[in-house]
Amino acid sequence: MSHYLLKSEPLPRLEDGVDVSFPFSRLLTSPDQSTTWDGVRNPRAGKTLKGMKVGDEAFWYHSNTKLPEIVGVVKVTVDGENQPDTTAFEQSSPYYDAKSSREKPRWFMPTVKHAYPLKHSLPLSLLQHLTSSSLTPNQRQDLSYLSDTQLRSIGEMDLLRLGRLSVQTVSQEAWTALSLMGDKGGWGEWKGKWNPGSQGKEKKAEGDGHVKVAAKRRKVDEEAEAEGAKPAAPKTSSTLGRQSKAKMAKPESAASSAKSDTRRKSQRIAKQQ
Repeated sequence: MSHYLLKSEPLPRLEDGVDVSFPFSRLLTSPDQSTTWDGVRNPRAGKTLKGMKVGDEAFWYHSNTKLPEIVGVVKVTVDGENQPDTTAFEQSSPYYDAKSSREKPRWFMPTVKHAYPLKHSLPLSLLQHLTSSSLTPNQRQDLSYLSDTQLRSIGEMDLLRLGRLSVQTVSQEAWTALSLMGDKGGWGEWKGKWNPGSQGKEKKAEGDGHVKVAAKRRKVDEEAEAEGAKPAAPKTSSTLGRQSKAKMAKPESAASSAKSDTRRKSQRIAKQQ
């Protein structure tokens, strides 16, 4: 059995008037929960599709979105070499290829079927972080179920090295590593763009802190007014600036006065002489 990664676009996008999007969830409502993988015109990716066999598995990857990620798994149910890509013959298709014919097809398409969604989707940014020097010891401990060899295999994937390739092979080591991650998770509390929820909580906490400071200041002012005292004016950048200028002005004034005294003393000495 071989393993692959297939990229699709989950968000609507028109190409020559045709919506080319296909989110993983659409498989559930497709006939037999299956689809042909057509429209690929990159020679390397096309060769990979042609070589896919019944029983092979592939990760389904959402691309061209704010959070590109692996979201599920599909299984090949029809060999790629047994199905010429019919979109290459259709002049109305954005994937039409005049050099491809039914007698001599240039492109092929396997049929894939929905297998299962991942319990934990795997964002590209997370995989990049795992293979970088910024991975902390605590984070490594959170993923202790992965061996060092498995981590290295993730960094060697075409997904991280050849970003634009839409159909990729996946090594057995990397497949096992990503499957474990998709099942076990462990990065839910990590802060980073792979976890937008944690960033939102962080911003909310920061905002709550500002609100608490403002409320405390109002409480102090209210207590001061109750005692008949004048509430303290909040320090702003302008008031702080005026205070700084005032502090700087004092030494200059003293220095100026000292110079004046020196000049007057010099004048008296000159007159006496």
